[in-house]
Amino acid sequence: MMADNYDFMVRQAVEGDNNALTALLAKCGPAVRTRLKISRAFRSSVDADDVMQVSYLEVFLRVKELRARDFDRFTAWVGRIAENNLRDAIRELERAKRPSPHRRVAPSKPEESVSMLLEQIGMTSAGGSRQASGRESNVLLDQAVRRLPESYQNVIRLHYYGALDVPDIADKLNKSRGAIYMLIARAQEQLREALGNTSNFFS
Repeated sequence: MMADNYDFMVRQAVEGDNNALTALLAKCGPAVRTRLKISRAFRSSVDADDVMQVSYLEVFLRVKELRARDFDRFTAWVGRIAENNLRDAIRELERAKRPSPHRRVAPSKPEESVSMLLEQIGMTSAGGSRQASGRESNVLLDQAVRRLPESYQNVIRLHYYGALDVPDIADKLNKSRGAIYMLIARAQEQLREALGNTSNFFS
């Protein structure tokens, strides 16, 4: 297929053609995967295929944001997403190795899990004249979680509402720990965007 045809497919993908997007990812994905550099220290925890799976999901969610409409720049964009996801996974793995005085404990009440998740995404459920009650926070957050892709919903519910640690979630979902950290990071980012219009309600 000529380069011009791939450029046309990029334009189709941005306009919502999922078949074109799938074909583009099949074309550029192997090259992007090959360029991922995972150090030996993290190869047992981070798998390149997991990085690509999470990255493909993010591409599907964000493709309409793409401004450059040619195949080379589309490939470079996918590469940056994959590299960012890999960095997120490694950063979280390194953080998990360090002892922390703020070690997460399992919430005993629904309100505690809501508060914990809101804190993680940079919001708070305390203070302010428009502060949400525990029940209102639950409703707003649950609505936002329900709008996430299924894989994001799963890790949020298991990690926060189910109080499972990352290794347990990885075993349960048959994924690497790095993949779970990436999914949690992306899910939190999506929640920040979903709750953006209601952030002053929480704070």
